[in-house]
Amino acid sequence: GLSRAGETALDEWATVGVSSLPVPAATGKREESKLRLLERAVASDKRLRMRYRALGDSKALAREIDPYGLYLHGGAWYVYGHCHLRRAPRRFRVNRIEDLRFATRGKGPDFSLPRGFDLRRHVDRFPFELGPSSSGETVVRFAPAQAWRVGAGLGRRGRVTREDDGSVRLKLSDVNPEALVTWVLGLGRGVQILSPPGLRKEIGKAARKVATAHRGPAGKKR
Repeated sequence: GLSRAGETALDEWATVGVSSLPVPAATGKREESKLRLLERAVASDKRLRMRYRALGDSKALAREIDPYGLYLHGGAWYVYGHCHLRRAPRRFRVNRIEDLRFATRGKGPDFSLPRGFDLRRHVDRFPFELGPSSSGETVVRFAPAQAWRVGAGLGRRGRVTREDDGSVRLKLSDVNPEALVTWVLGLGRGVQILSPPGLRKEIGKAARKVATAHRGPAGKKR
């Protein structure tokens, strides 16, 4: 992981990374080149321009980011930094990044790290804890087959209620609604937002977008 705060280089990450999983090999030269470019950008404070396809999006969106750190979590590589499109901190899964390049040609840095920034404070945070949040309570239900996901890490984020049927309800406060919808959708069947009603509608829309994106012409699956 790289944050200019004492972390080691990419080649040494296997022994000191936040994940206990082995470092996944880059899937081909293109994937490896993305990681190397990200490493250079993080080390030299260079802004990046990319196209990023978030979960549920049929097309990649153009973004510019100031990369603060690169890290391994749950067996996948992520870059964390300031997203100029959203005007807020975001993390991006590297294998969803397309067309990555430097945004400027100058030799000097394009940005400065926030004062006191430490990548380790962000690595274990869930996506819905990053960026702008909305006040109020959100309830997420995990079906019995998905209840294992509410372990110590996730359970500390809110209030956990275990039901007689084996399901689990997690009550969260002040979450990033857009990020929560994407996160829940990525967990697959058996995880659903119960409240508030507006967020239930949003995840329904997002689920339909995913289904549409996976259909080819005339409604056929790709």
